[in-house]
Amino acid sequence: MTPLCWQLDPRNQGIFLFDGKYISAKGKKVVVIGGGDTGTDCIGTSIRHGCTNIINLELLPEPPRTRAPGNPWPQWPRIFRLDYGHQEAATKFGKDPRTYEVLTKRLLKSTSRYTLLNIQHLKFYFITLV
Repeated sequence: MTPLCWQLDPRNQGIFLFDGKYISAKGKKVVVIGGGDTGTDCIGTSIRHGCTNIINLELLPEPPRTRAPGNPWPQWPRIFRLDYGHQEAATKFGKDPRTYEVLTKRLLKSTSRYTLLNIQHLKFYFITLV
């Protein structure tokens, strides 16, 4: 596992991408830690590179399909969304790549590559304080 998304940042492109030494996801199993716009960009780019499998680890629980009572307008709607990277993954691999409530504790290196992740599954409980 190599830090592909670091290269996707436009500020870093002159360092690696133009010298022919960029990191490719072609033929690799990819793990994307975290979500949001950057996470979905990493998913989409990895698929276009030709990765063989992709998993997206999300810290928070899966959001509800519709607005929760505690999330009224005009607040940003905290609802489940299927972004372009998730759609591409579902089309190529047959399922949404996201796994929810997972904490990545540590990356483990074997020789010169990261090959294992130490993760912990979480369970969130939301309570109302009066």
